Amino acid sequence: MLEAIALIELSQLYAAKKFKELARHPQLHLKPEVVMELANDENEDVLSFLAINPAIAQFPEVAMELARDEKDVVRLALASNSSIDKLPEVTMKLAGDSNWSVRQYLASNPAIVAFPEVVNKLAQDEEFNVRCDLAAALAKNSATLQYPELAAQLAKDPNGRIRWYLAQNPVLAQLPEVALTLSHDSEEYVRKALANDQMLSGNLTLAWIQGQIKMKNMLNATALV
Repeated sequence: MLEAIALIELSQLYAAKKFKELARHPQLHLKPEVVMELANDENEDVLSFLAINPAIAQFPEVAMELARDEKDVVRLALASNSSIDKLPEVTMKLAGDSNWSVRQYLASNPAIVAFPEVVNKLAQDEEFNVRCDLAAALAKNSATLQYPELAAQLAKDPNGRIRWYLAQNPVLAQLPEVALTLSHDSEEYVRKALANDQMLSGNLTLAWIQGQIKMKNMLNATALV
């Protein structure tokens, strides 16, 4: 029933040539031929709405064409797509975009945690804003636990703002080595952010962190026996 209603809406929008509304319709995938037509539209607003529409994930070839579009605003929209985790090749393409703003938008997209290669690539980006937004995204994401080496790398980033974002990540209670590094940070505001971390604030002492590391090492040693 809902699908039938959506098809009617799509047909009406198409008949009225309301292509912007069409491009952002959540059920756009029900009309593959319309998707193909919109992808060839020269209007950057239409292309941008299409690029940010989660439904585009069902059309990887179209998404790749959008990733190659010469208009920055189109690639920026695609980098913000919440379904980017269903488009591995497109995501990697965007991670190497010549415009650092596109890479920054991608780094801010929480869906990229599905691709370790992309996350690690962005963590080594030469542009500070890209690394900073990645750290900010990870600070709000429990998926940081999937990237202990990356967290350790960010904890030593030369930019204090990046370390500050990381220090606010609640999962640091499970990454004691990273917490230890940040507890010795040269910037007071980073150390304060760590002390204010709700998951750590009640336990954050050097002895506690070292105890967590010792326990973790013991468990790892036991697992190898």
